[in-house]
Amino acid sequence: MDADKLESKQQRYKGKSILVSCFLLFAFYFLLLASCQDRFFKKPEITLQKIEISSITLKEIGVNLTADISNPNLIDVEIEKFLYKITIEGNEMVSGELKEKVKIKSNESAPFIVSAKIDIGSPDLWNTALKALNGNKVNYKIEGAILLNTSVGKKNINIDNTGEYMLEK
Repeated sequence: MDADKLESKQQRYKGKSILVSCFLLFAFYFLLLASCQDRFFKKPEITLQKIEISSITLKEIGVNLTADISNPNLIDVEIEKFLYKITIEGNEMVSGELKEKVKIKSNESAPFIVSAKIDIGSPDLWNTALKALNGNKVNYKIEGAILLNTSVGKKNINIDNTGEYMLEK
């Protein structure tokens, strides 16, 4: 009888041991995946697509800037928070925080729009506007901090993208 009890305890111990081993293996795999995420995760790329004037008053011009954000990763991401600053021809034109969340599927891009009011008395605004209206390309820089929500956790990323924009006629 004692041998039966001992054998029963040994079988339960082996069962628990297997469960603990599986749990430890899963935990190790999850930690390894999380630590490798930084190595394999690529920064999203932001490209300015369109600048539209939404309103004009005697004091300011309202603009809507449409940009695309591309996700070069194998997992879907969602922008939870985006603090940005957009500089055109070296002059800060727009800064703020994206108001809505943007979901981006893996290896795809999604548009987002930021609205801003620009002081009409700024000489930098007029120099840049004249350059763009004459058909010349203007240089832009989009920089900021993005909080991404991914399937393997949240990730903070600093963005610093530059490019050229040409006003459509």
